[in-house]
Amino acid sequence: MPTATAPTPSDYNRTDRALNRRAAWMWGSFVVMFLAAQIVIGVFAVVLATGDPSFAVVPDYHEKAIHWDESVKLQEESNRLGWQAVIVTSTSADNLGARTLVVTLVDRHGHAISDASVRVRAFHHARAGDPVEGTLLSHHDGHYTSAVPMRRNGLWQIEITATRGGDEQFLLSRTVDTKGTDS
Repeated sequence: MPTATAPTPSDYNRTDRALNRRAAWMWGSFVVMFLAAQIVIGVFAVVLATGDPSFAVVPDYHEKAIHWDESVKLQEESNRLGWQAVIVTSTSADNLGARTLVVTLVDRHGHAISDASVRVRAFHHARAGDPVEGTLLSHHDGHYTSAVPMRRNGLWQIEITATRGGDEQFLLSRTVDTKGTDS
């Protein structure tokens, strides 16, 4: 019958070293896994923050802040003109995603303003980073129209600049709700 030999101290050292090595790899891998997860989450957060089309920073906001007094002066001059504007949009977009935008301009006495150059800038509140711009065509009795690419329903910020004779400039910013069904 074979005889069992007692383990020697060197056998214990080999076993302890193997167990220690295995534990070191396991816990080291655990720490590395958490560091890698932190990097993946950070990259995901950066992609999410920079790729969101609903987030927008005002272009040239620093320059606008520097020239704030000038913009306030322009708005005060516009208010002194006493012009009024009525903005109407069609309730649904056509197949190309455009809506008819009609702006009616009148002076302080209610007389139609038919000889102005009217520009429009619009953006949907959920997509401020995607503004649309255009020039409205003059029609009779102070009506100015254009087909503006406004596919989305909901709240749109409409900014109008009407200029007449070079020295009269009317500025208006208004929120318009385009009701209807999305196309």
